Parts: sequence; structure tokens; C-alpha cells
Amino acid sequence: MSEPQQHPAQPYGTPPPNQSYPAQQYSGQQYPGPQYPGQQHPGPQYPAPAPSAASLGRVAFVVGLVTLGIELLRILSFPFILRGVYDSFAVGLVTSVGSGIVLIAAVAAIVLGLIAIRRADRTILAGIAVGIGASALAGILISWLADVFFSLTY
Repeated sequence: MSEPQQHPAQPYGTPPPNQSYPAQQYSGQQYPGPQYPGQQHPGPQYPAPAPSAASLGRVAFVVGLVTLGIELLRILSFPFILRGVYDSFAVGLVTSVGSGIVLIAAVAAIVLGLIAIRRADRTILAGIAVGIGASALAGILISWLADVFFSLTY
């Protein structure tokens, strides 16, 4: 004995295939909704999109690379500055200004990288920027501490 065949379930709101409904007559006349002069429905208002974390991470990465380049230029130019300038004050001034620029750029790379990391789950470039900035910052602080230590010994 076989079981009776059942039709698959119909989605909500659609009539079963074997039922017929009486046709409804429409007059073809459409009634517009109430019109208010001077008022328009502007559609949904969305806030302006904020810069994405990927672009902020990219900016942080570029700032980190600039920091790295300035630090490299400062280190490589130091022997030429020692040979070209015979005044110790001028050498110290050039070194201090270079270190100050690197310090500002390193802090900017760290801050931008941390903001980009907080906005997105995994932003590799932002993490690299934080690493570059932190290593530059650590190098400057260690160099400063070494200068202070050696100046106190004289």
C-alpha cells in the first residue's frame, strides 16, 4: 500500500497550485497619496563615510617608512657632518634636529597605526607601522639615555 503524494510546502503568501480565486476587478484609477507643498521625501540619510581602516593603515605605513628613511639618512650623514663641520655645537644641533624629526614621525606612525588597528580586525600595514615607529622611538630613547649616561661620567 502506498502513501498518498503530498505537494511540497508553498512559500507564505502564494496560493496552492490547484486553487483558483475569483478575479478582482480594478477600475484602473490610481489614488495618489497626500501631497504637501514644499516637502519632499529625501530618502534615507546616511552619515558621511569615515576613512576606512585600510587607508588609515596605509597612511600609517607610509609615515613609518618616511620615519625609517629619515632615520637612515640621519645615520648615514653623521660621518659626513663630523668631517665637514668642526664645531661640536653644530654637530649636536644637526643630530638633535634630526632626532626630533624622527621622534615626531615615529610617534605619528605609532598613533596612526594604533587607531587603524582599533578600527579593523587585521590590518597588517598598520601593525608594521607601529613596529617601525616603536623601533625608531626605542632607538632614539636608548641613544638619548646613552648620551646622558656618558655625559654624566665626564
